Amino acid sequence: MLVEVSKKLTKSVRNIDLVARWGGDELMVLLPNTSIQNAQVLAEKIRFLIDNSMDKMSVKLSVSTGVSEYNIDESTSRFISRADNALYVTKVEGRNRVAVAN
Repeated sequence: MLVEVSKKLTKSVRNIDLVARWGGDELMVLLPNTSIQNAQVLAEKIRFLIDNSMDKMSVKLSVSTGVSEYNIDESTSRFISRADNALYVTKVEGRNRVAVAN
């Protein structure tokens, strides 16, 4: 399933974007030169795409997403941590959601 989701993600983003596996069942998408609002819109589109396409395969799969915007004055680990914290919020609130980090 991870491979199928990865393929769908890769097809859903621009050539300059990066899709990478991050941990066990987590994937990360880096969107250079993208506002937090546009990243949130894309995350919702991807969530909807995965939710609907996997139904056709008789598999129920949800996508929980944490979105954060890189701030020039923060470390990479802090940037990723903020996205991970937002992801945790989606899981607590019932999964299959998008949350934006502060």
